[in-house]
Amino acid sequence: MTGAIALLWSEFPQSTPADLVSAVTRSSARRTSVVPPLLDAWRAYETVRAAHYG
Repeated sequence: MTGAIALLWSEFPQSTPADLVSAVTRSSARRTSVVPPLLDAWRAYETVRAAHYG
């Protein structure tokens, strides 16, 4: 998780830490069991990119 946030921050240095954490946590599917969902790094990237470039 922290590696994905670090990569996003290196790509979008103007982002706030809260924006990046929000993008990463919103990128995964809804939790339906006790197993945590996998991180969808591409969706997190697209979320941050859309926030900055519309």
